Amino acid sequence: MRHRRSAFAILLACLALLPGLAFFLRQRKRDNTGASEAIVEDLQASVPGSQAAADAVLVLQALIDGIRTAGFLKEGSYDAKKRTAKFKISGGGATATVKPEHRVWMQLHVGPVLRVSWEHSKSRGMILRFAGLSMGPLPGAHELYIRAGLDISVCPEIKSVSQQEYHNCHLEKAIVLEEFWKANRSMIPKNLQHQFSFIGDNTIISQLSEQLGHGFGWSMLLVLSAPPSVVQTLEFSETNG
Repeated sequence: MRHRRSAFAILLACLALLPGLAFFLRQRKRDNTGASEAIVEDLQASVPGSQAAADAVLVLQALIDGIRTAGFLKEGSYDAKKRTAKFKISGGGATATVKPEHRVWMQLHVGPVLRVSWEHSKSRGMILRFAGLSMGPLPGAHELYIRAGLDISVCPEIKSVSQQEYHNCHLEKAIVLEEFWKANRSMIPKNLQHQFSFIGDNTIISQLSEQLGHGFGWSMLLVLSAPPSVVQTLEFSETNG
């Protein structure tokens, strides 16, 4: 599965919030090889003044610095010919979350080995390729999905029914979540209560979302049903990053 614009939007939202990004289970080991600095220098020197390269460096530095600051960066190496950096992660991998006040609805996961390579795109942009990087739902999301009874029925694939049928099925789940929020809020994990309260506890925004067709329920459903995703490629262009 390849994620470009959507994955970039979520990933950049996470990484741009450092030091809001925090990796769990800290272990104090340091990368002394200079691999992260080497790949960044190569990126910056590849196309001087390139906005695409600058955006790629921003994302890469935020990710690696977050891992290093948490003490997970065990060792690294950089192959300039292959334009590939390899980082070994302590503890068999790491999970990062963003401070609750930022309301980012995904977590980042780094495996025991993180590989990052870069190349130029045909449109004069920059491409970062990853192996060992993924995103997943927030803690408690799957459990709440079941607790609210959303697993009782499964919506059909969009290709197998009409667009209206597909929409109506998910709308029913959105409404169920809104009702669950009103009647059983204490059963919702604290981190998800905070995630949803921006709309649920704001009278004006809540009313607007209702006028837009149960927008609050749709936003809750998005958070709870987001599947784990492997991030393989991020592409940066000169025009929109």
